[in-house]
Amino acid sequence: MGQEKGLDSMAKLHEAVRARDPEASERMLDLLNQFNIYLVVNMVREPKENQVANIIQSVAKNYLGIDIEVLGSVASDHVLAMHINNLSAYLKSEKESTSRYHYYEMAMKVMKITSVSNGEMANSSPESEWQIRPLQVEQPPPALG
Repeated sequence: MGQEKGLDSMAKLHEAVRARDPEASERMLDLLNQFNIYLVVNMVREPKENQVANIIQSVAKNYLGIDIEVLGSVASDHVLAMHINNLSAYLKSEKESTSRYHYYEMAMKVMKITSVSNGEMANSSPESEWQIRPLQVEQPPPALG
C-alpha cells in the first residue's frame, strides 16, 4: 500500500479547495483573515510555564496558518482558587493579588482590541488606559417563586 497524501496544513487545504472551487477558497481565506484567537495561559506556577504560549503559537502558525495573540497569563494563586466560583468578588476585593492584576491587564488589552476595531481608541488617553478600578457588576434580580 502506498502512503496516502493528506491535508496536513491550511496551505494544502486551501490548495485543495481552490482546485475545486476558486471562489470558495477566497471566501475561506477571507474568513481565516477575520478569525482572531487570543490565548490566556492560566495557573502559571513558574515563569518557564509561560513558554506554553510560544509552543501553541508556533503549532497554530505552522500547521493551521493561524496567528494567535497572547493576552497574558494568570499566576497560580491560592486566594484565587478559593474565589473561583465568585470571580467578580475576588477582582473587587483582593487588591494585593498578582493574579488580580493579571486579569485587569488582560481586560485592558481586550478593551483596547475591541475599541480599536470599533474605531473608538482615538479619544482615549494613556493615563486613563491603565487605571485599575473595581468592576461594577450589577446583581441579577431575585428569582421568582
